[in-house]
Amino acid sequence: MVYERTATGWSAYVPVLLAVGVARATHEEAERLVSEAITLHLDGLG
Repeated sequence: MVYERTATGWSAYVPVLLAVGVARATHEEAERLVSEAITLHLDGLG
């Protein structure tokens, strides 16, 4: 996962899963949501 500070909070994305990315006000929120997005993405492949 890649985390980046933005002007309004944090973004997180997974370079190898191009459809997985989030933006939130706090790092903790971004971390939680990108983890959930990974799970949903992988479940959808299966």
